Amino acid sequence: MITIHEHLFRLLFLTILMTLFPLSLLQAEAGTYSAQTDAEVEAILGMDSCSDYNWELSSDGSYWVALNISYVAYPVNTAYQTMSIFVPAAYMIKESNCNVVFTDSVINVYNVNTAPILYLCEAPGYSEVMAGSRVDTRAIASGYIAVNPGHRGKGTTSTDSTGKIYYDGKSPWCLIDLKAGIRYLRFNDKVLPGNSERIVTSASSGGGAMSTFLACCANDPVYNDYLKEAGAVISVGDDVYASNCYCPITNVANSDAAYEWFFGTKSHLETLGCTHFQVLLSGYLSNGFVDYLNNLGYTEEAFKNILIDQLEWSANYYLQELKNGETEVDWSDKAVFADADHPTLEEIAKNYIAGYYIKTGGMRGGMPGGPPGGTGGPPGSGMSTEGKDISNWMAWDDVIQSVVITSLEKFQDYFQRIKGVTSFDGLNGQSTENQPFGDRNTNFKHFSNAILDVLTTHHENLQAAWTDVDAQNTGYASFADLYTAFQSDVADGDCDAYGNDIVDLYNPMLFIDGDTSYLNGDVAKHVRIRHGTADAHTALPIITLMGLTLEKAGVDLNFEYVWEAGHGSVEQENQTLYEWIDEICASVGTK
Repeated sequence: MITIHEHLFRLLFLTILMTLFPLSLLQAEAGTYSAQTDAEVEAILGMDSCSDYNWELSSDGSYWVALNISYVAYPVNTAYQTMSIFVPAAYMIKESNCNVVFTDSVINVYNVNTAPILYLCEAPGYSEVMAGSRVDTRAIASGYIAVNPGHRGKGTTSTDSTGKIYYDGKSPWCLIDLKAGIRYLRFNDKVLPGNSERIVTSASSGGGAMSTFLACCANDPVYNDYLKEAGAVISVGDDVYASNCYCPITNVANSDAAYEWFFGTKSHLETLGCTHFQVLLSGYLSNGFVDYLNNLGYTEEAFKNILIDQLEWSANYYLQELKNGETEVDWSDKAVFADADHPTLEEIAKNYIAGYYIKTGGMRGGMPGGPPGGTGGPPGSGMSTEGKDISNWMAWDDVIQSVVITSLEKFQDYFQRIKGVTSFDGLNGQSTENQPFGDRNTNFKHFSNAILDVLTTHHENLQAAWTDVDAQNTGYASFADLYTAFQSDVADGDCDAYGNDIVDLYNPMLFIDGDTSYLNGDVAKHVRIRHGTADAHTALPIITLMGLTLEKAGVDLNFEYVWEAGHGSVEQENQTLYEWIDEICASVGTK
């Protein structure tokens, strides 16, 4: 073990080395880097004492923080490959000689040794993130250790002495860094505060995807070469106890097809002003999603019923919140109540279905992308949304005393599509999701086998439908050029320097179910998923399938759609992430 000063000296030496001789020169390509032995890596990353970290007390005295700790032995980008650790102030004392002493203090039901570690793995759009000094004050108040891991992402670059730019954060490097951070915490568990067997990941959107990956893809040998190349500790695992996943943008391999199945209605396509080529492509992709469902063991009708059940539960939960006063709307003059001070659930439901309300503050959390007719916006924005008559797809059922969805297609029309055709692997190759699947020399690439299969199977019809408008929309002069680009890019992604499919490495579904070569790792015991029904950043079927597959794998799943909520860290009005963490972690308490 070494001191923090020796640790920093070695990292400084490596930083200088990589400045003079960038990693792109030290390795001809990813996969040929000559890694140090595991023992040497552990000697660099292992710490003798908690006192070896540079702990600083926050200005309000509520927490200790150690900033920008390197969790890999030879980082490619020292600005990003660090973590910051936040500890409730009551758990530690820093003596005059800088020696750190753990206390017996209890917060909530935890002490310094049993406190859960909340691992906040934010990665918007699969982007790089710096560790920084932001702190989750609610986590600190709840007695948790909070960790902000920085990491590489889709836009991370380095430059060699000739000025050539290399892209260092493509799949799977964002996930690899996050895994390496978990291994660092576990390896140094004896000197750091918190319980490394109670690591709980949490994030939203692209970070929600990373949280899902960490839950599903732990300790799988397919990632070992990357971890060794990064200089991660290999002798411990990167499994986590639980993962909270807000609106996870995941399973992108099948997301284009799912989006067209869900949002490819005539109404949506007409609103987009789609060309004949795009309409055909949408339909073919939609049919492909049905094939995908069948391969997973679901008929289209059975899957629709599952999705409707989940949405009905969400709607009824929301209406009950209205009745209980846990959330509010302003009822319009048209609303009818026998006793306005004590409305019945049936009255609330019928007035809601008729659209006799105005919601001040926009949609329930997250980014816009919700129902039509209102401005939409984050809570507290001052924006308002007028109710719309939704009686063409929702009704009150007197028998079961709850609302039911009478038409899934009309429901799909109500919530606005926000992406074109195609939605993830953009036909122009420049979408948000094209960037993570580039390589060290190319920033954006096509990645979707699902789209390539459609272009191949329906080649003749799609080529005949192609016009100059499609050429202008996509940037390809001809259908043949588009097809060739997909063939080339998808083939490159199918086999990286370690022989792996980089899209598979970002698909948690493959690691928890099915006849694949990836079922060799560990899955978190507990997973929590929250997703807004008005969130059109991905299609709801992708979220439902993720939940169903986790449940099938035996995970303790806490899954809910949040009614009319947008994109972001959405919650029901009477729930919080922290209550869930306490439910699953409090049993260790102060033991």
